[in-house]
Amino acid sequence: MAAITIRRAAAGDTDAMARVVVDTWFAAHRGQVDETVYAERLANWGHDDSAAGWRRTLRDLGDEDLILLAALDDEVVGVGASHRIDAELAEIYVLYVNVDCQGRGIGRRLADELMAHYARLGIATLHIAVLETNRPARDFYERIGGSEVGQRINEDGPETVYAWSLDSA
Repeated sequence: MAAITIRRAAAGDTDAMARVVVDTWFAAHRGQVDETVYAERLANWGHDDSAAGWRRTLRDLGDEDLILLAALDDEVVGVGASHRIDAELAEIYVLYVNVDCQGRGIGRRLADELMAHYARLGIATLHIAVLETNRPARDFYERIGGSEVGQRINEDGPETVYAWSLDSA
């Protein structure tokens, strides 16, 4: 069985991060977002755009923010990105695992590491938002202890916000 490792993202990882995020977004969200939104994203967003965004994100990363990668042997197969919102709250804004690697505990390991990071910083709550239509992801967040705490709208559609209390993490 291949070894799964979790590590911090580095500048040289941006192409691999882009592949995971872009490919997983398109695989996961087909049929979950409006067809017009999907087609527009397909026409205007790809690996190069995402890699450039990740280069900017890594360059501007705050001291308490964290981007983790999951690798299966040496291949990046998962990305978890998060940032501190305020003294009490942090948010995971990316948690993607290659479709063919899902169900192996990789997403849980990324989420657990992000939770542990913010718990060490004394943050009380960690949020993640997911498309309301993304039932597989919503089920996953509920299985790993997330509680639904609200809704919001983003460019892809309505989202459900999940929270974890980090006081006991």
